[in-house]
Amino acid sequence: MIIQEGLIASRFVHAVTLLIIYGITLFPLYAFAGQPRLAHGWRGLHSQSRFRAACLFALASGISWLLFACAAMSGSLSEAFTIDMLGMVMSETGFGFVWGIHLALVTALVLAALVASPSGPVLTIVFVLLSAASLGTLAGVGHTQAQDGMNHFIHVAADAIHLLAAGAWLGGLVSLLAILTRKVPSPHQSEIDITAVLMRFSGMGYLAVAGLIITGLLNSWYIVGSLSSIPSTLYGQLLVVKLGFFALMLLLAAMNRFWLVPAFESTRQGPESEAKLARLRSHVIAEEALGALIVVVVSALGTLSPVEGT
Repeated sequence: MIIQEGLIASRFVHAVTLLIIYGITLFPLYAFAGQPRLAHGWRGLHSQSRFRAACLFALASGISWLLFACAAMSGSLSEAFTIDMLGMVMSETGFGFVWGIHLALVTALVLAALVASPSGPVLTIVFVLLSAASLGTLAGVGHTQAQDGMNHFIHVAADAIHLLAAGAWLGGLVSLLAILTRKVPSPHQSEIDITAVLMRFSGMGYLAVAGLIITGLLNSWYIVGSLSSIPSTLYGQLLVVKLGFFALMLLLAAMNRFWLVPAFESTRQGPESEAKLARLRSHVIAEEALGALIVVVVSALGTLSPVEGT
């Protein structure tokens, strides 16, 4: 059980960290489109030290994932730390091949963070690409390895798009919450149009949700197959739980877009604006909490067989 729990915890921490890194690096590209001064000032919120720490945390949790995966394959936690076991996994398994590429990309992200910051348009694109590649390569491990040929490539591509859409939404929520709590560098605070940022985030959200639904259906078709098998397997039951959390996130997002944002805009100069802003903050925090729960469920799903009964 320790190995299983450790693997799930490592998967969760690694995925959450990469989702956030990708989301916060992508955020200024659409939230402050055409406003380079604001975008540059906004990046000051995510200080270089915190960004470096997040990247290092991603690398450490990625190595932890590898070690627990080795332990799961060998059946022993102690054997996972041997050179022979690590060498066998890295050189003789599909997981090891993909994970070597993945860790190389995360290491490149760490090195980039140590020597530079995403403070200009070119560097921002570099960090977005590195974080996107690091996050997207998670699609190469797990249940996507069950297919061969073209189906394998389609499944991996769908899962990668699913991850990037999730990162844009969940990671973007972290940056959005910072704006709603007004933790923005003071020289730029008065220049930020919160309503405009909220609307741009919603526009990105439409694309992210569409991507999540389409790729989620495709992934489920590849992994689960028949709908009749869902109630009889632990994998299927957890999948239903995940869909329930996702539905609640969609409900909160819809309430924000069609109720709270218009209400905030209509009262932003009046005494009720702070109350509306507080309500928006609570909804964003709730979305983040639900998103974290979804990643917990997904981390567990990745360790389960879709066909094993309860």
